[in-house]
Amino acid sequence: MLEIKNIKKTYSDGYQAIESFNIDIKKGEFITLLGPSGCGKTTMLKMIAGFESPTSGKILFNKIDIKDLKIQRRPTSTVFQDYALFPNMTVKENIAYGLKLMRLPIDNLEKDISKEVEKKIKEADKKANNNLKSIYKKQENLKKELDKINQKIDQNENLKKLKDVNYDDYLEIINKIIEDFESKYNEGFYSSMPFNIKIKDFLNDLLTFFHFKKEIKFSYKKNKNDEKTKIIYDFLLLKKSYRSITKINRKILNLENYYNDLDYWVSYWQNYSASELEWYEKRMLTRKMTKQEIEDELSSVIKLVGLEGKENKYPKELSGGMQQRVALARAIVIKPDILLLDEPLSALDAKVKKQMQIEIKRLHKELGLTFILVTHDQEEALVLSDRIVVMSKGKIEQIGTPMEIYDKPSNKWIASFIGRANIIDSKIEKNNTVNIFGKSIKIDDQYKKIKPNTDVNIMIRPEDFDVVDKKKAFITAKVIDVIYKGLLWDVKCKVDDFILNIESINKIEINKDVHLSWDIEDMHIMEKCENE
Repeated sequence: MLEIKNIKKTYSDGYQAIESFNIDIKKGEFITLLGPSGCGKTTMLKMIAGFESPTSGKILFNKIDIKDLKIQRRPTSTVFQDYALFPNMTVKENIAYGLKLMRLPIDNLEKDISKEVEKKIKEADKKANNNLKSIYKKQENLKKELDKINQKIDQNENLKKLKDVNYDDYLEIINKIIEDFESKYNEGFYSSMPFNIKIKDFLNDLLTFFHFKKEIKFSYKKNKNDEKTKIIYDFLLLKKSYRSITKINRKILNLENYYNDLDYWVSYWQNYSASELEWYEKRMLTRKMTKQEIEDELSSVIKLVGLEGKENKYPKELSGGMQQRVALARAIVIKPDILLLDEPLSALDAKVKKQMQIEIKRLHKELGLTFILVTHDQEEALVLSDRIVVMSKGKIEQIGTPMEIYDKPSNKWIASFIGRANIIDSKIEKNNTVNIFGKSIKIDDQYKKIKPNTDVNIMIRPEDFDVVDKKKAFITAKVIDVIYKGLLWDVKCKVDDFILNIESINKIEINKDVHLSWDIEDMHIMEKCENE
């Protein structure tokens, strides 16, 4: 139902909030965007809702791009972190606010009006399709032009090297060349350069700065036997290449901006017929809801979210949990296709939060709507979701079911972020084994594809350890700390210099040795990334 394709978000100061976001969401799914503060999850939710515009990419609802639609025309409704209730309105008035704007089909509609509207919509479809064909053709030509430019860069080694070098790094490179030259030859770099060459090079820098396409041509011969002239020649070539790539990057940026402008018009014309239909419906085919119809809808949704008896209270007279129910009711009552929840439970205490989690899960099941939740609470994500999107620094790290995310994280960062994990550095050995604290232990068949001598991270969750007899143990550890947590004892152990966290039903004495084993299938193995 909802397809998010290559969404990127870069702000005017250059900060990239979303690097690349792709996901297909089915009707009725409960999706959670999970990650630490600043990872881009709320920005992504705002772009779906229409409060923010993406820099590029598409947000397709039933195959139609809605990323440029106004908020009120989107198939979404949002529940905010701070509830955003009207303080001067009662519970009932807050919930009814959206219903006053809703419209229903007119009964006993004249056939002539229906035919007239149908004809107008067909005309709108034809107009939209003609414009879309023209835009698609322009986009195709732009893609070809961009491909040609990128091919030109790839064929030139100097341009290729400088393509992604920013101005500060470029200055650092040329200053290093000048510094090394002056240190080696004990003379000024620019004074070693012919005056006319120096002036022309400076003027070319100036022309590039002011966006002139042409340069002043000049030649400087490289003398293979003279190291000084060779360094100056390479220096001038580097500067010329950087000026060229600067102009090319500007052209690429202009073409990409034009492509994105056309992308806006794709969205506009895809939604044109629906917009025209909405205009005719509002004036000729629909009517406002009657007071009785509004009362019936209010009664139904108030009962659904458990607000009976609170209808005439004001928000300030309600607890946080009750205010959140009002916010949910106000969002649900307008019957959106997608309900967006922006950390709705973060301000609630632990007990009320658990109650509201149960309520949200029940509402999702009863209403059959698509829910998209933003949270940094791992337990909340695991309890509520059909699928979890784990995010970090504007990127998707992993998409999976709660069980997949918890039991089979795709990398060390996710393993550490979701729940508690013991992560042990190791190598894959021959015969499908792995070395843990000097002992070869058989691994699950699913890891057979990992080649021997590959560096890996081994994850074992604290609850997966078993305290056993010494003969049955894989490893022996020394207990260094014990904390009672009600149902379980949180035990900190030491093996060599490595700290292990385990959970035990029975109390274990500090400074005692403890013998540990685990099920092979509970040992999750991840190949190490380059930056780990």
